[in-house]
Amino acid sequence: MKNTAACAKKFRSLLKKLEAGPEPVPAGKGDPVSTLIYSCLLWEATVTDADAAFQSIIKGVVDFNELRVLLPHDMIEIMGEEYPHADERSRRLRAILRDIYVRAHEVSLSDVDELGKRDTKVYLESLEGMVPFVSSRLQLLHYEGKLVPVDEQLRGLLIDEGAVDQSASVTEITNWIGRQLKSGEELEVAGKLQAWSDQEIQKQRRNAARRVSRKKPVRTTKKTASKKTTTKKASTTTRSRKKTTGRKAAH
Repeated sequence: MKNTAACAKKFRSLLKKLEAGPEPVPAGKGDPVSTLIYSCLLWEATVTDADAAFQSIIKGVVDFNELRVLLPHDMIEIMGEEYPHADERSRRLRAILRDIYVRAHEVSLSDVDELGKRDTKVYLESLEGMVPFVSSRLQLLHYEGKLVPVDEQLRGLLIDEGAVDQSASVTEITNWIGRQLKSGEELEVAGKLQAWSDQEIQKQRRNAARRVSRKKPVRTTKKTASKKTTTKKASTTTRSRKKTTGRKAAH
């Protein structure tokens, strides 16, 4: 990544300013597949979004194998049509679960337990539909990866703060942040950055809602419309009388 020295100072300064947030923890019963699904829901969304959607999935399917075979529109119906990036998210999640099933003959990541860190990273990142945020979050919570999950919305915030170079990709930023931290800082920093990202997204949504509210046309009630029509008719009649009076005067 470019401008690493300057960015490192601003990144450290940013971390000092940010409030602490809840540290990420494995989802559901603590198995990697639950965390994978939750992480897919959290990608480009908020913790509040992901919590609600994950609970809907748990209640809506018998097991994760059933989730694997759901069509995208069925998955969207469970998450909610207004969920951020609902179509892309459902297709990616379905592709990931399908690829896991093809490799392991079940919806399980137990095979990964036998791999070393490097091979685990390769395995997870090579899954069809996988994104860096989900892969790094899985590695952080289950496979001792020294990574902090970054998605595009967090990348944009870090760029705005000058904490990373604007040319850096999500993957570059993820790896770079890992190198800036002391061992054991990852969970704390991940919690801070996620909480910050959530706050900014909520602000953006509130501002967007206000803009939409201002653009809504003012509804005219029947009573008001009736008054306007009556006034218009009266004005027309008055003009007609004036014209008639003018003609008579001319004669």
